[in-house]
Amino acid sequence: MLSLVATRSTGTVVLLCATIGLGIVSAVRDVVGDDATVVQRLPEIAPDDAVLSEPPTPADLPPLPMATDWDNVWGWHLLPNRLIYRPYLAGVYQPRMAAVFNTDRRSEWKWDLSIGARIGLLRYGSGDEIMPQGWQLDVEGAAFPRLALPGRILEATDYRFGVPLSYGRDRYQMQIAYCHISSHLGDEWAQKHGILDNRINYSRDAIVWGHGYLPSDDLRFYGQVSYGFYTDVAEPWHLEFGVEYSSLAPTGFRGVPFFATNCQLREENDYGGYIAIQTGWQWTGDESGRRLRLGIQYFNGQHEKLQFLEQSEQKFGFGIWYDL
Repeated sequence: MLSLVATRSTGTVVLLCATIGLGIVSAVRDVVGDDATVVQRLPEIAPDDAVLSEPPTPADLPPLPMATDWDNVWGWHLLPNRLIYRPYLAGVYQPRMAAVFNTDRRSEWKWDLSIGARIGLLRYGSGDEIMPQGWQLDVEGAAFPRLALPGRILEATDYRFGVPLSYGRDRYQMQIAYCHISSHLGDEWAQKHGILDNRINYSRDAIVWGHGYLPSDDLRFYGQVSYGFYTDVAEPWHLEFGVEYSSLAPTGFRGVPFFATNCQLREENDYGGYIAIQTGWQWTGDESGRRLRLGIQYFNGQHEKLQFLEQSEQKFGFGIWYDL
């Protein structure tokens, strides 16, 4: 009797649970629909639309310019280290720091000095520190005194000031510049020779147009013409040209050889002038591009000091030159 009652109670519980379960399933179907409907509503995800499990590799990204290519991107550069149009190495009226000890045909020793520099103010162009490209505004100035040894009497001093605008593209270089040059006789030398009242007032303000070409990184040919729009004693037209072999790249402590020539022709000397030849050893700075040179110089032609432009001289000596 008890067994029958237990069996009936169990069946009642099972029937009750089944009824409750069917009610829950029916309620869920009413809310979200059947399983087939749910699956059909889910979008199929294509492999290309899948979320990347790993970040992109460099090969998947656009290539970036090489580091050296940034030098060729033109932009503004304030006070650049290097010059686009460099002063002529053998030019005796070019702004630099220099000292040359000369002896002339009469075995008299002369000490020719240069105290000055040409510096870059502003460049629109590349950042290439070996051979920069673009437009660059410079300023230059120098004094060129001569001392007579052994008494070290100041014979004369020439002065130069200029504002060049230069341009460089590939291996071609050009400059347009305003340039002033004047000459002044040394008082002690004038008193010693009794010509204090006979000095000349050599002065020249000119527009300079120069061109240079580099067949290789170390070789440059150049030439320029200048017209003096204001002159005193001097005449308007001057011509200048030459060739240089000199490393622009850093040389390290060992250095490299250099060779340079410069020739200037002046209208006031009936287009006579001078030739200067230099050769020796040079060192070029790692970042600044500054050049220190030691060597010998030969000069022949019209007098280097413009106070004595009607005279000629021939001299040979040893020099040191430092180009900023």
